[in-house]
Amino acid sequence: MRLSLARRWRLGIAVLVVLLSSGCAAQHPEPAPGAYSLDESSTSLPAKPDKAPTLADDQFTYSNVQVAGAARLEITPRAPVIMGGYGVCFLDYNSCRWSVGVHDPLYATALYLGTGPERLLLIHADLVGLTSSDINLIRKAVAERVPVPYQNIVIASSHTHHGPDTIGLWGSIIPPTTGRNGEYIPFMRARMAAAGVQAFNARLPARLSYTVATQSELHRNEKEDVDPDAVVDDTLTLLKIEDKNGQVIATLTNWGCHPTTGRQRNHRISADWVGGFYKAMRRRAPGLAMFVNGAIGASIQPNHKWEGHPGYDAGPLAFADAMGAALADQVIGLMDHTTPISPDATLRVHSGHATATMTNSLYRFGSHVGILDLPVPKVGDSFTAPFTAATLGPIRLGTVPGEITPVFGNQIRDILGGDAQIIVGLAQEYTGYIITPEQYDDPRYSYEKMLCISPTFGEAIVDGYSKINFY
Repeated sequence: MRLSLARRWRLGIAVLVVLLSSGCAAQHPEPAPGAYSLDESSTSLPAKPDKAPTLADDQFTYSNVQVAGAARLEITPRAPVIMGGYGVCFLDYNSCRWSVGVHDPLYATALYLGTGPERLLLIHADLVGLTSSDINLIRKAVAERVPVPYQNIVIASSHTHHGPDTIGLWGSIIPPTTGRNGEYIPFMRARMAAAGVQAFNARLPARLSYTVATQSELHRNEKEDVDPDAVVDDTLTLLKIEDKNGQVIATLTNWGCHPTTGRQRNHRISADWVGGFYKAMRRRAPGLAMFVNGAIGASIQPNHKWEGHPGYDAGPLAFADAMGAALADQVIGLMDHTTPISPDATLRVHSGHATATMTNSLYRFGSHVGILDLPVPKVGDSFTAPFTAATLGPIRLGTVPGEITPVFGNQIRDILGGDAQIIVGLAQEYTGYIITPEQYDDPRYSYEKMLCISPTFGEAIVDGYSKINFY
């Protein structure tokens, strides 16, 4: 008797669960003693004050001046780690995809924006993703040290596939063992929080401007090979922040593409093409360059048609540097063509939640045995994730808690309105792929379905945004 697709799917999950449950815990290899020392000199995170900071402690609270600050700290692992993003290993923990050396550093980059009592702090990391288990601790650490409300702190990741496994999915399947490194994670959290604190402390009166362009050459939807209706979002949004003298403090670039040029064969730590972008911007443009990824789900990937062309040398990460430099070329060209935001424009921050019914048995079991660092409810129960939205004059910002399909990303962009939108993917939570119900039932999207919380989760996020009054 031929099994239906749905029955084969359930049987596959059942077999995997049985295999997982047959295992036992493995031991983590330990880094060298002191590799992740958390003294203040290494983390730059000031001690928690005896008294919680208040708005009255900020000299800009009672003014209508737009203020901004930016900071960056390195979060590169200081010892070998299991890398996140590709593959799983069986039986032998040492056969997992361990890092061997560093191609380019990983960073936590923070941008603070404020007008009067309203403030927004965005902290972005060159990581595969972060779940609420870590995100909430980072937000709490920052809110305890500076007068930025917990709910106004946004934590996001680039989704590089060449950094440490910060989710847990890429450890050993048999025996079930998380890929998260218990020594690295506290170090990473402290550094990210410290970057946020430093960005706030660096704040000064600023003037902001923006522009919107398209970039279609460097990425593609790999599903185009099997689905001619696959959608890609080519929008590139640039926010430029200058001081009152016209000196660039920072730039924020938003565009959508997986940082996966190096592919699975690479074992060197890297931010992938985002690292190449930072390198080029640091050499050629003023201010601190920040990048946040957009709608990359189902599945927006680097356009590898450029590999092998003149100027693109061979090697796992050569294309990463070239692609990042190409994106930087466009951004640098846009910096002199931005539209000023009125100095009277005020910041408004909104918070919301999206709730859907959990359908992912694999996530549930992974959480239960300690592989997946995500509090996952039972199948059939409700799963809730937060999102944050902000407005500043014609600029709109909205976060999504995972790798959202551009189908939903474009719907959120329309709801946000304004002249320019910044879609911050993999922010405030990591839930894997966020796809449409039609994609969920489509065998061409079986991989994305395996890493999807619920077929209705994306619709719930869009519905949550539709309930916010942005005007």
